Amino acid sequence: MKSTSYPSQKKHAGVAALTVTVLITLIALVAAVYATKNSMLSQKNAANAAQSLMAQQAAEEGALAFEEQIRLDLASIAAGGSGGVILEKDTGSSSAGSGCLPGSGTLPYRFTSTYRKGTSGADALIFADAANFVRPAEVTAMVRDVANTDLGLSYQVKGKIVGRVINIYSVGNAAGGASAIVRRQINVSGGLSLGNSALTVGNYYDSTQANHITANAGDPLAQCAVLYGESYSSTGAADHKCYSEGNIFGADCTPTQSAGLQNNLFFNTFGKSKAELKASLLPSQIISSCNGTIAGIPDKYLWIEGDATNCKITGPNSVVIVNGNVRGGLEVNGFIYASNAYLDGATNINGSVTIENSVDVEPLGWPITHIGGALAGTTSANGKADSSDPNRKATHAAQVSFKITYKKYTGNPDGAASTNSSHGSWIDF
Repeated sequence: MKSTSYPSQKKHAGVAALTVTVLITLIALVAAVYATKNSMLSQKNAANAAQSLMAQQAAEEGALAFEEQIRLDLASIAAGGSGGVILEKDTGSSSAGSGCLPGSGTLPYRFTSTYRKGTSGADALIFADAANFVRPAEVTAMVRDVANTDLGLSYQVKGKIVGRVINIYSVGNAAGGASAIVRRQINVSGGLSLGNSALTVGNYYDSTQANHITANAGDPLAQCAVLYGESYSSTGAADHKCYSEGNIFGADCTPTQSAGLQNNLFFNTFGKSKAELKASLLPSQIISSCNGTIAGIPDKYLWIEGDATNCKITGPNSVVIVNGNVRGGLEVNGFIYASNAYLDGATNINGSVTIENSVDVEPLGWPITHIGGALAGTTSANGKADSSDPNRKATHAAQVSFKITYKKYTGNPDGAASTNSSHGSWIDF
C-alpha cells in the first residue's frame, strides 16, 4: 500500500522543531548571561581580594618599618644620642606618675615632637591625632614593586607607650578604597626599670631615725617617698621631711607597702638575674669591696661583690650594685642597689636607693648586747621592729637613716634595649 504524507503533519513537525530550537537558544542565552555574570562577579571578587591582600601587605610593611625605626632609635640613644626619628630620651616628666614599683614604670623614652600629642605626661607617650609615621620624604608612603612602579598603596602608623610596651596601629590602603589594619605590640625588655620611689626596701625597715627625702627645684618628686615589702618601724624625729607627689609639703613620712617587693626584686629592677648581669660586665666594672672613696662609672654598672663600708662613690650618674651589705655611711650620685643596709653613719644620696632585704643595725636574729635600761648587760636576738621598743631601740635598731635628694635615673647602662613584637591584646587610642 502506498503511504500518504499530509501537509498538516509536516507543519506541526516544523513548529515543534522551531520551538525546541528557540528554547535551546534561550537556555543557552540564559546560561551565557549567567556565566558572564558569574565571571564578572568572580573577577570582581578576585580584584577585591587582591586589593585587600595588598592593603594587608601595606599595613604589615608599615608595622615592620615602624618597629625597625624603633630599634634604630634605641640604638642611637644607647650610643649617647638624645633621640631618633620616633623616640627620644625622656627627662622624667612623662614617667613620673607611672608607678612606684620597679618594673612598673614606663620606658625612659617619649615620642619626638614630630609625632607626640603633647610635651609632657601621657600626651608625650601617644601620637597626635593628625600625626602618622609614613615612609620618610613622602607625604603618603607609596609602596612600589621591584620595577619601582607605584602600586597605589600606602600605610599610616600610630604609636602609644604603655608601661614597657609600645603599641602599634598600622593602617594599609590600596587602590579602590580597600584598607586593612595591623595591631602589634613591641615589648622592650632587658634593661633597668626603676619605679618612681626614692627608697625601696624589699622586706623590713627598722630604724630610730626618719628618712629625709626631697628633690631639687625643677625635678619631679618621687611618686612614693618610701616603699617597703613586709614591715616598717621608725620612731624618727618629726622635723624630717618626706616629699612626694602626694605630699608636696613633706609633712609626713608615711611609707607605702607592697608585699610583692619580697619576691624577684632584683629581676624586676634589672630585667635579668644577678648571675646574668654580673656575667655581662667587664672586669673593670667589678670590685671586691668599698672602704672609703672610689670613682663611679657614669651610665655604666659598678658591681661591688662584698660590703660597702663608709663608701663614697664620686662622679655623676652612677649605677651601683652592692652584692653584700652597706655598712656605716654612704654617699652616691645616681642609683644604688644593695642586699642590706646596716647603717650607723651619715648617708647622702642624690638619686634613689633600693635595698633588697632589710634596713637595720645588724642581720635579723643577730645576738646584740643591751646597753642601759632594764635589759643592760643581757643579750637578745635582733628583731624587725626593735625601734618601737624602748628597751631595745638603742641597740637593736639602726640609728641613722637615709638622706635622699630624689632624682630618677633615666640612663641606660645596659646599652640598647632589646625588643620583640607580638600580636596581642590591644589598648585603644
